[in-house]
Amino acid sequence: MLCCREHRQILRIELPHSFAGPVRISCGSYGNELQTTSVDPSGTAVAPVCVKETVDVLVVRDGKTVNVDDSLQWEKTGDGVPVSLTFSAK
Repeated sequence: MLCCREHRQILRIELPHSFAGPVRISCGSYGNELQTTSVDPSGTAVAPVCVKETVDVLVVRDGKTVNVDDSLQWEKTGDGVPVSLTFSAK
């Protein structure tokens, strides 16, 4: 019998070419389907949709995955609704 990790949605975040520095992504609305979010040169973006459930975050720069796990922080309301996501890209 095979067991798999719970399937979670992936929030894909695309950074500008050669971008390094702090990133802040605000949640535009809440729903069920995540969409790719593109960060502007100043390090900010608005995610079209955020979900309350736990998601995997994939950060990509110049076609390569960027590890931001140590700095990744979700800001949430008191009842757990995500408001924004911050991290540092090196």
